[in-house]
Amino acid sequence: MATRSARSVGSYVGLVPKCRQSGTYDYSGRITKHGPSLLRKLLVEVAWMMRQHNPHAAELYRRLSKGERTRRKQATVALGRRLLVWCWAMLRDEKDWDAERLGLAA
Repeated sequence: MATRSARSVGSYVGLVPKCRQSGTYDYSGRITKHGPSLLRKLLVEVAWMMRQHNPHAAELYRRLSKGERTRRKQATVALGRRLLVWCWAMLRDEKDWDAERLGLAA
């Protein structure tokens, strides 16, 4: 799969919101769930673990959830998508994981 943008990577895995648009309304719903479900599940599971063991990921999770208990799952899926984009960028640039560059150093 030759992907040119981070947006298309998230779309391929199904971690982007469904979008319904008309002339008068713009609706963003739940994630599309297109693509490999196992990859989506693994990314979300890794996001849960990152949130618990990585201070930067925990801070990012807190910002995404806006401190609300009802937004926990949404924030975790968003963190999983962000992790996917980081991994895609590493493959695109042919670089190793660098926590310093990503701002993830503990």
